[in-house]
Amino acid sequence: MADLTPMMRQYQELKSKHHDKILFFRLGDFYEMFQDDAREASRLLGLTLTHRQAEPMCGIPFHAAQPYIRKLLDAGKSVAICEQVSVPGIEKGLVKREVVDVLTPGSLTEDGYLANRNANMTLALSLESDHFAVAAADLSIGELWTTQGRHNQGWTPILQEIQRFSPREILVADNVDEHYPGLLSALSIDRRVTITNLPPWCFLVSSGYKRLLEQFHVLSLQAFGLNESSLELAPLGALIDYFRANVPQRDLLQFNSVHVYTPQDYVLIDPASARSL
Repeated sequence: MADLTPMMRQYQELKSKHHDKILFFRLGDFYEMFQDDAREASRLLGLTLTHRQAEPMCGIPFHAAQPYIRKLLDAGKSVAICEQVSVPGIEKGLVKREVVDVLTPGSLTEDGYLANRNANMTLALSLESDHFAVAAADLSIGELWTTQGRHNQGWTPILQEIQRFSPREILVADNVDEHYPGLLSALSIDRRVTITNLPPWCFLVSSGYKRLLEQFHVLSLQAFGLNESSLELAPLGALIDYFRANVPQRDLLQFNSVHVYTPQDYVLIDPASARSL
């Protein structure tokens, strides 16, 4: 770090806070990417890889960034947008920069980033012993769904619920493979789906209960068919926390209720049939 220029130190500091995302670093009229981000972006976007102070880099014009960002999101990548927040030449020293937006495959609401008008679901999955709970949300329309079930005879019940929503992004605890070997591989079969790992404490039932009371501005969740020990609260809380960290607060205001459903109440259509409808 001692040999880095002030600008590259600034980049490294911002990147350390968004290590799992491709950082679009604003330099004048371009968004630049450096190091591993540059290597990955050049491969996925077909950009020419160059070098700055021996560091790999590539860039795109900031005014034409949307189609490039959408292509990265379609590839399952998340993007952090870093803008200049001070005017060059007005203030002394290095231009100030901040990450002003984070885009993940499942948390999109703008039509320009959505490949089509279909639901853009993010799904959270939690497990406890031989039970599981899922919660799915579509930010673009403000729908929130949840259910629970048993997986004592394999992953099929879980995969069926995931298939029901066809999510772009699945949130799971980062120790899921340690406690449930083979599940992560089963979830990763569809390469179009992004698997996002969160700390296990994001999936606590107690935290989920508090999050939903705050989100819905209520004193009890009984009207939604939930109580303080409902397993569904674990993925619901993880979803709300994830959205709070990654999307503008205005996009969360539309979430004011949750549909608690029983899988047996609905007919599950296989993917081939669903595509033909």
